[in-house]
Amino acid sequence: MAVMSVGSSEIYYELHGAGPLAVFISGLGSDHSAWCPVISELRSSFSCLVYDNRGIGKSSLGLGERNYSIELLADDLRDLLDVVGAERAHIVGQSMGGTVAQAFALAYPDRVASLGLHVTWARLRPRLRLIFQEQLYYSRIMDLPDVVRLLGPLVWSEYTLEHRQEMIMELRKNRPATIVSPDVYERQTHACLQFDALESLSELNVPTLVTAASEDLLVPVEYATEIARAIEGSQYHIFERCGHAVTLERVEEFVSVVHEFIQSAPIGRQKCS
Repeated sequence: MAVMSVGSSEIYYELHGAGPLAVFISGLGSDHSAWCPVISELRSSFSCLVYDNRGIGKSSLGLGERNYSIELLADDLRDLLDVVGAERAHIVGQSMGGTVAQAFALAYPDRVASLGLHVTWARLRPRLRLIFQEQLYYSRIMDLPDVVRLLGPLVWSEYTLEHRQEMIMELRKNRPATIVSPDVYERQTHACLQFDALESLSELNVPTLVTAASEDLLVPVEYATEIARAIEGSQYHIFERCGHAVTLERVEEFVSVVHEFIQSAPIGRQKCS
């Protein structure tokens, strides 16, 4: 457990395990603990770096003159790799974390050993854009935990909603209200609305895994298909009977897929000029 200073901000991070370095980037309004079920399994094979995005959990906001953006979060990741002394790492991002992973790979391709893009998007379509806009609206008139709860029907699979209600209730009960403030949640949502990397993805020439969940109503399968088509040579996997929360609903399968991909990723590829 440590804290890295980035300008006027402090970024909290943890490093677990031993082996090739893999960095795990959390989604909207989530801190590093969202990766706990995954890290507990992968730490025996990899050095797993998890951290709180700027303004989330134990990391401070400290924007200075820069606006909160996906690109800013990608720069924070660059600085974090510098602090831990890593030239390159396997980059794994889920949901909003996947957009940060894309921005990082586009800005710093030589620092990416492999790229994992899970239940994420490269360009918003009208429905998801509206969902984010509605989240902004309700965050101004409702308590934030209630706003996040509105996403429930879009996040979970039918099976989980029917058979794993206890897990859902336990997650709601144990989620600290202090993970994210309304202000930072709004800033992150604005950052999601502004992100668009689709036209640039064809520039990527790193080993890439793109995944989707068959019952994800928040970020449907079509987003992953779009990304996979844009990144030449990318691998593609669908988690069946699963919603957006893949690391909770299908943790064993997720761990297996990520482990196999990272282990099989080539040392690196160079684009011919």
